[in-house]
Amino acid sequence: MGNNNLSTASFEIDHNVYVLGAGFSKDAGLPLLTTFLASMREARASGQLNSLENDAIDALLEYRLHASLAASRVPINPDNIEDLLSLVLATPVSVTTDSQRNIARELPIAIGATLSYRQKLYFQKSPTRIVQTNTEPDHERWLIPQHQVGDIQRQVPLYDLYVALMCGYFNKTTAQKDTIITFNYDTLIEDALTRMKVLYNYGYSSANLINHGKCQAGLSGHLTLFDAPTDSIPLLKLHGSINWADGEPDSSTGLVPRLFYDSYDELVAEDAVPLIEPPTWRKGGNDILRTVWDKAVNALQIATRIIFIGYSAPATDPHFRFLMAAGLAKNICLSKVVVVNPDDKVSEDIQQTIALQGGVFERYPTANDFFSIYSDNINRKPPYWTKPPG
Repeated sequence: MGNNNLSTASFEIDHNVYVLGAGFSKDAGLPLLTTFLASMREARASGQLNSLENDAIDALLEYRLHASLAASRVPINPDNIEDLLSLVLATPVSVTTDSQRNIARELPIAIGATLSYRQKLYFQKSPTRIVQTNTEPDHERWLIPQHQVGDIQRQVPLYDLYVALMCGYFNKTTAQKDTIITFNYDTLIEDALTRMKVLYNYGYSSANLINHGKCQAGLSGHLTLFDAPTDSIPLLKLHGSINWADGEPDSSTGLVPRLFYDSYDELVAEDAVPLIEPPTWRKGGNDILRTVWDKAVNALQIATRIIFIGYSAPATDPHFRFLMAAGLAKNICLSKVVVVNPDDKVSEDIQQTIALQGGVFERYPTANDFFSIYSDNINRKPPYWTKPPG
């Protein structure tokens, strides 16, 4: 395994670092940034949300009208959910009204409710792919749905297959490492890993709890939060997550609210607010996100391949350039960059951001296209396919 020490350059021979954006979750029916409000209205009209979530969505839609006034003066898009979130967080408390202060709490709930609603729809009607199970000794880990197709084949949810390929489920070797960096708030990745009983970690260890006093951490069934073993998959969520809680220490006890939950539903049941942050200039204001950011930099330092899936490199996130610069400054093993995005401009922007010296740069329009020929792209050959996805 490589050494993550910042003072030395390390060489890895098979370390994939995946960088995921909203486009990665598109095949699950989750909204993109520009379609998020439409999905939010759909969730609101479904009758499946509770009163707190409905009120939060109503407040956000009203706030969008306020944001339209700002859009008349500066180039922001009030129909882009991250622009709205950025505007809320960029407004000083001293100049906000009570209703605007409430929106800072309600907006994350509205986002969480919408994503949770769409994730449940996906799971009810998930596209499936067929994998062969005769050579995998632990094939019973493919728990949901347990649908046999002949004696040695099984249908699995689409994102379970995507994640299985990403984390080397089919053909793990001693040299292989995988790190997932995501800008998404949803829990598609951890849900799939949990179903497969694959250990993962959020890049947050017991050493990080010093600043959190008597932290009530909370542990998921397959989340190795503290002192993660080396075989667990780092899942680094740079903008937070709908199952992470945003809370301050209690002034009298010093007790910090529970940080991580198994699901968004469990989080809101305890009257917590999701910890989510937009791609704004306020990076590093939260101890958890700052720690995760540092782990992402460390992972990029020893990346053999960087694979961008559905990440649009938005203009609102100039920190992307600095993340790449900090992570790649001492990287001596990067050999390939893959961009999975239908937009040629995004591919060009990423290629200009990353100077790949003597390496290979590839582009694929969709995640389905990329994973269909996964073994050729990443030089790993999963032996259990019966047909490619698609």
